[in-house]
Amino acid sequence: MKRLFFIAGFITLLLILELGFVLGSDRCFQCHSEVSQCRHHNEVCQNNSSCFIKSYVPVNKTEMVYHTGCVQKSECEQMCQQNAASNSTVVMASCKVSCCNEDFCNNIDDYINSATSQQMDTMMASFFVVMTTVKMVF
Repeated sequence: MKRLFFIAGFITLLLILELGFVLGSDRCFQCHSEVSQCRHHNEVCQNNSSCFIKSYVPVNKTEMVYHTGCVQKSECEQMCQQNAASNSTVVMASCKVSCCNEDFCNNIDDYINSATSQQMDTMMASFFVVMTTVKMVF
């Protein structure tokens, strides 16, 4: 009976760890959907403007919020400089990140692909550990 409780507790712990990883990677996928919209906006924006991604944490909240839209390139640089000079809740780390260009989009894609493969590796490792434990006990 004790062995059964041990196995149940161990499996529960693994599931909790796995759930935490999945929830943590959700923010990355939310940002990815904004990047997809950004690519669409870049086709719609006029020649002198480009799409930007603005991410910020609202007051009394912990989750990041993302917005996309068209902005003049000079305005983007100005926003980046203003953000660097102030302690605003709006996060614009650099113009390269704020103004959605292909480099940024590709970097996000690479990050998501690596996060997805890492998630699969974690799930396979969890399954292997559970099966090994079950074999050892029984």
